[in-house]
Amino acid sequence: MRWLLLLCMLLGAAAHSPIFVSDDLDTIEIIRDPTHSWTYYTSDFLINVYEHVYKADYQEGDEMYFEFYTPRNDIVDPPCFDLQVTEEVEHDGFHLVNILIKKVDSYLYCTEPYFDPWSITAHNTHGHYNNTATNRTRVVVYVSHTQKPYALSVGATEGVMFRDLLRWTYIRVRLQLWQDTLTMPWSLLIGQAVAIGLWLWNPRQGFYKTPGTLITLLIALTYFGTFFDNLYNYIRISNLEMGDKLMEKQFGPFLWINIVLPLLLFGLSILYFVLKEEKMFQMEGFAPTAGCMVGTWFEHNVGIDLLIILSFILLSVLVFQPGFMLASFWWLALFGYEWFMYSWDEETQSFIRNEKKVQTSKDVLEAQRLLGAQ
Repeated sequence: MRWLLLLCMLLGAAAHSPIFVSDDLDTIEIIRDPTHSWTYYTSDFLINVYEHVYKADYQEGDEMYFEFYTPRNDIVDPPCFDLQVTEEVEHDGFHLVNILIKKVDSYLYCTEPYFDPWSITAHNTHGHYNNTATNRTRVVVYVSHTQKPYALSVGATEGVMFRDLLRWTYIRVRLQLWQDTLTMPWSLLIGQAVAIGLWLWNPRQGFYKTPGTLITLLIALTYFGTFFDNLYNYIRISNLEMGDKLMEKQFGPFLWINIVLPLLLFGLSILYFVLKEEKMFQMEGFAPTAGCMVGTWFEHNVGIDLLIILSFILLSVLVFQPGFMLASFWWLALFGYEWFMYSWDEETQSFIRNEKKVQTSKDVLEAQRLLGAQ
């Protein structure tokens, strides 16, 4: 039942679609499909631009939702922003809603903490606007950002877009840059370095030093690096006075998606590595084990082996996880390597079979010649 719940969470995850605003936003940003949940992240600014403007058009019955927040880095004296809303009605019944977001003097509890278990980020929520359009309505949002990072969420219909799944590693890097806590590239880099070190060291000569074993170790340590980065950032955010109830509420999704899933794929990739390489112990004179027999079976059923690799590629691409795109790349490299080795073996065996046929034909002709001479 828990695995079914996990699958539903992966395929039907509710989240914002991120848009990273470039530093040249000195014109009005038009929000297309404003009922879908978008989040505009801004951290780079032009020197003389201190205000960003967003525009969204709604039809009658559409839900209008806007929320403003900033990174939760300073828990001692966080910045405070105020949302001021004014509404105008044009002569033809067309509504105009102006939302002015500007910084105000700090006061107690001017923000509310929020923890996002999917991106593992902490926000300070400053306020939101939520209403239903009674007719055609245009909403214009003016953000006086004081050239500090902020995020503006638009729309209430949440859902993960397929393109977001494909570029989730990039999104996580940009989100960490947005909140000034870049750790994921270093975690993955350390994992790759450990994998290369293990391959070069090869303790007790436990496996063959082949490109396939190196790629498999890179895959496994990519998953483990993702797990380590997720756990580190959760601990870091827990120390930002988020509130026990908030963290407990979001701990379930965080645990399944960011802890259990990377460890599961790490374990499966290690199991694949062991099954493929344990046959070496049999070749060294040890008694054959179940792992040896499975590894030998993989060698004689290359199609199943390649299908397993493709399954890992598909899972790593579709799972809402950072770092898994790098693992997908390594799985694809392993697929190419195994396919090449299989094709090369087939050609070699075909060549040997042909040579045996030629030699047999020569032997037959020589025997016939000798019999004829007698």
